[in-house]
Parts: sequence; structure tokens; C-alpha cells
Amino acid sequence: MATCQLCKVDYVGQTWNRRGIRGRHLGHRSECKNGTAGLGTHYKDHHGGSTNNVQLVVIDSVALGDHKALDEKEAKWIHQLKTMDDMGFGGLNLREDLLRETRRSCTCGYCEN
Repeated sequence: MATCQLCKVDYVGQTWNRRGIRGRHLGHRSECKNGTAGLGTHYKDHHGGSTNNVQLVVIDSVALGDHKALDEKEAKWIHQLKTMDDMGFGGLNLREDLLRETRRSCTCGYCEN
């Protein structure tokens, strides 16, 4: 999970390839400088592309190679931490496709069933 320490908004993502968390963090830094994706757009628009105030925390893990479980856990954390931009909490996640199945069975009051 990446948190903007200035705005107190979160982004939940996944890392599954060989470059690991360090490589993923470097990818996010590039997105921030270029203003691409949800996290990058936020840092470019609100902080001039600077990533000095991003905090990166590993919040869960799965067995190596279990991409289905990784997608499921990512969707669960996005939902549980309310990091979707369209949920009204100002989160930085934009990937609606990951939440469809989770939202169908949700009873939290924010999700469409």
C-alpha cells in the first residue's frame, strides 16, 4: 500500500514479478514523475511529481505464482480500505475491474450489489 503522507490518501496495488517490491516502487516513482495511473496522476497534479512524501507498506502476501489469490487479496484490500476513487473517500485506486466480484456480495452500504 502506498500512502500520500501529505493528503492522507491510499493506493493498494500488487507486486508479482521478479523485480519485487523495490522494482515496483521504482515503477511507481516513474508514474508519479510522468503523471500516469492513479498514484502517478495524484503526485503529478498535487505535488509536482515529487515522491518525497510517499510511504510504502506491504500489507499482505500470497504463495509465489498464485495470481488469482493475489488479485482476490488486492480487491479485498482496496474494498476494505476504501481506496477506490469512486467510493467517495478520495482513494487513489482506479481499477474497477478488480472489485466487481467483491462488490456483488458486499453489504457495506457503499457498494452496488
